Amino acid sequence: MNVLCITPFFSRTGSEINLLNLINAQSNNVNFTVYSSFSKGSLCSELDKNVNYYSHTNSLFNRISNKVLEIFSSSIYELQLNRILKKHKIDVIYVNTIINSHIIPFLRKTKIPFVIHVHELESFYEIVSKDNFNFIVNQSKGVIVCSKQLEEKFAAISSNKVYYLPETFNSRNTNLLDNSQSKFDKFTWICSGQKSYRKGFDLFPKIAKLLPEDDFIWLGGSANTGLDFMVEETIKSENLKNCKILGEQKDEYYSYFNKAHGFLLLSREDPYPLVMIEAANFKLPVVGFKSGGFVEFCEMFSNTKCVEVGDLSDLVIKMKEVKGSHNLNFSTYPDLVKSYDSKIVSESFIEILKSVVFQKK
Repeated sequence: MNVLCITPFFSRTGSEINLLNLINAQSNNVNFTVYSSFSKGSLCSELDKNVNYYSHTNSLFNRISNKVLEIFSSSIYELQLNRILKKHKIDVIYVNTIINSHIIPFLRKTKIPFVIHVHELESFYEIVSKDNFNFIVNQSKGVIVCSKQLEEKFAAISSNKVYYLPETFNSRNTNLLDNSQSKFDKFTWICSGQKSYRKGFDLFPKIAKLLPEDDFIWLGGSANTGLDFMVEETIKSENLKNCKILGEQKDEYYSYFNKAHGFLLLSREDPYPLVMIEAANFKLPVVGFKSGGFVEFCEMFSNTKCVEVGDLSDLVIKMKEVKGSHNLNFSTYPDLVKSYDSKIVSESFIEILKSVVFQKK
């Protein structure tokens, strides 16, 4: 089976790390081709060698070509993607996230069946037109979702089959860690994600100020926005020495989880953050807001506490409860976490794609 995976950036975001894990787990069984539709992402270097990779670049040549192609009701994306379809004899197209709306004209024209993988909640639906949203939901051959909450939502509005597929982590990466690493000296909370308002980055210095006896580390990339400036300057002006902001981490990422004492989820909206699973893999208690998939996560995993979105005072109470608890029980974690392992989840992923190819025939 020849599969084309279209993804926005192929950078270190949860949905795209999830895709990387799925592909690498099955690259010896399926012929994958990845196309990042906005730019060349950092994850391309982590793909298995037998995976084909292409990326769109916003070069002057491509911008001019796109203007010319628009005259003929086409685009540079269609040109690039049609070449890939022909060269690799693609059987099915997998579209990762709904923010790939600029490739919808291509999807409308192609005869190759496609599935859409939705990792987003309502705030993202505004960036897609009503007509395009209807198209990807009802003209695809299936909608893949990452949480039970999304499964319910899309089952109610889509005429297509809705597939629940958990987010995944790659156990190979965590197995390479030095297990002799000791914990940080002070109780340390890890936050991980893009530095955005949706992820609660603005709340990071506020919570650190409320718990000066603990340390806080934020891991994640940035679009270098005004929010970055505001948060960084707040930390400086208020002399919050217990608050550290680090950029994207590749080699040392899981080492921070290994050395931390707890995970803090500040997202205001998140369907099912991959970072929760990563935290559970390291047997970290997780405290956060009722921002979406975290509620489902709390129902499965002990040592988790969730509060209403934005309620910092209640959040601090729950964090103190976790910190002061001496009877945290992680005995059920290994079996629960195993169900999110890419080696297992990827088998369901391939079955979904095969069912779509079979529908075609």
